[in-house]
Amino acid sequence: MGDITVTAAKVAPVFPDKAEIGTYIAYETITAGQAVYRDGTNGKIYLAIATTLGPSRCRGMIALNSAASGQDIEYTLPGAVVDLGGGTAGLVYFLSGATAGALSPHTDATTPASTEYSTPVTVCLGNSRHKTLDGVTEAAVA
Repeated sequence: MGDITVTAAKVAPVFPDKAEIGTYIAYETITAGQAVYRDGTNGKIYLAIATTLGPSRCRGMIALNSAASGQDIEYTLPGAVVDLGGGTAGLVYFLSGATAGALSPHTDATTPASTEYSTPVTVCLGNSRHKTLDGVTEAAVA
């Protein structure tokens, strides 16, 4: 399966009063619905990708707005339920190894490439709603 198609205009917390949301400065252009991580050195927000250890540590962080480099970006913290405008109920979505910021569904029929770190980001609850996970990055699959 390929990466999930996210509808940026629909990305929003489903229960905003219960969602923990962070705000920092975007290092690069980010689109609502992309998986992101906060750099521990400069504190800026980057697109996450499964092929590099640092950027694979997104910890359930999904961008809630689109921003250019240097602009404020809001993102979810683990446990938030967010509408991504797509997804299959019951599937866990991992960081993509092909596209920075993208999410890839995981099924028994799909296995991350040996060059990717396995980082679960969301689980689809149905109706395009995803619960963000405090994904623990595992070593690349052998």
